[in-house]
Amino acid sequence: MDLLTLKQKLGEEQPMVLEDFASQHKVTLEQILQTLGCPMISGSLFDRIWHEITEWSNVTLIVHTTDGIWEWGGKLPTGTYRHGFFNLRSKEGLSGHIRFENCAKIAFLKRQFMGAETASVIFLNHQGQAMCKIFVGRDSHRQLLNEQLQHFEQMQHYTTVEGK
Repeated sequence: MDLLTLKQKLGEEQPMVLEDFASQHKVTLEQILQTLGCPMISGSLFDRIWHEITEWSNVTLIVHTTDGIWEWGGKLPTGTYRHGFFNLRSKEGLSGHIRFENCAKIAFLKRQFMGAETASVIFLNHQGQAMCKIFVGRDSHRQLLNEQLQHFEQMQHYTTVEGK
C-alpha cells in the first residue's frame, strides 16, 4: 500500500490499536508511524533512551503480541548487558531480557487515544514492529506528567555520535 493511500485510510478509520490496523492492511507499525509523521531516531540510542526513562517516575510499558496486550506500570528498572541481552535488574515488578541489538529505530508518538492525549516511546525492531512501548506517566487528574513530557520532546532530537 502506498503512503498516500495509507494516510487516507488512517484518517478514515482512526484506529485505536495501530498494530491491529497494520496487520489488517498488511503494513508495518513503522510504516504507520512514518505516515503519521512520527519522529524517529536510531536504535543505536537504545541504552541512552532506556536509561533516561529509568529516571522518570511511574510509566506504563506495553508489549503487544498477536495473542494479547501486556501492560506493566511502575518505575522502569535499569539493565545490564550480558549474553547478548539487555537484562532488566529488578527484585520486584518488571524483569526480563531484551534483545537490544534488534532495536532498529526508536519512535516518539503523541496522539489521542480514547479521548486522552498519550505520548509513547516505541522501540522498533528491524521488521518495523514494536519491541515494546513506554508511555509517559499521568498525574492524579489523568494529565500527562509535564516533566516527563518535556523530556519526551527533547529525546526526539537525539542523534548518534556519527550524526545518524
